[in-house]
Amino acid sequence: MIDKVSQNKYYTEFALKYKDEIIHSDDPSVWTSDIINNGPKSVTMKIRIETLREIIKEHFSEEHEVFDIGCGFGRQSFLLAKEGFKVTGIDTNPDFINIANEIFKRHSLEGNFHCIEQGSKLSDERYHQIVLLDVFEHIPPFKRKKFIRSIWSVCLPDSTLIISLPIIKPPFRLLITNILKYFISSLLINKEHPYPIPDEKSIKRILGKLFKISGIIIHGDTAFYICKS
Repeated sequence: MIDKVSQNKYYTEFALKYKDEIIHSDDPSVWTSDIINNGPKSVTMKIRIETLREIIKEHFSEEHEVFDIGCGFGRQSFLLAKEGFKVTGIDTNPDFINIANEIFKRHSLEGNFHCIEQGSKLSDERYHQIVLLDVFEHIPPFKRKKFIRSIWSVCLPDSTLIISLPIIKPPFRLLITNILKYFISSLLINKEHPYPIPDEKSIKRILGKLFKISGIIIHGDTAFYICKS
């Protein structure tokens, strides 16, 4: 089965390969490996980030800090900081955390980034505003409810949680592939999205009674869930 070791290895290799490009990008929030040629990844990312920008303007307040869980190299943290938010980000990959710190230093932005062990306590602080962007598909299905409980434990009353997930669309082969990941993940090569991507029904089941979905925004190949604790 694809585990946290192989996932971190994948992202460490990615971080080392693209570190300089990401750090020296004019806008790390929209950086992709094909950005120079304005390739399909770049086009998709620009749409996703612009959608996120509009969502945080509507649902977040600059009065409160944003907790970025699974922050990666700081893509969305950079956007949030540019929009005037104070940001704290966590990730399980130390190479991504190093890049995030370098990005914020280069652009003279304030942010706190920490590397944590998978399964450990997320924070000693509690937050009004949390983002969980493209993270669930990296977590084994049987651990997702426990993970959401750990998020709830760092929420203040009536906190806002924004979740984003890729959308699995036709052709039918992609839907079958997503289902088969439950059973044959050890045979799959794709370590970027090693586990099944939950749909709306699955998200509601994972959230249980801890969070209520107040809105769903679908744009391009991404679904954004606006949730309240």
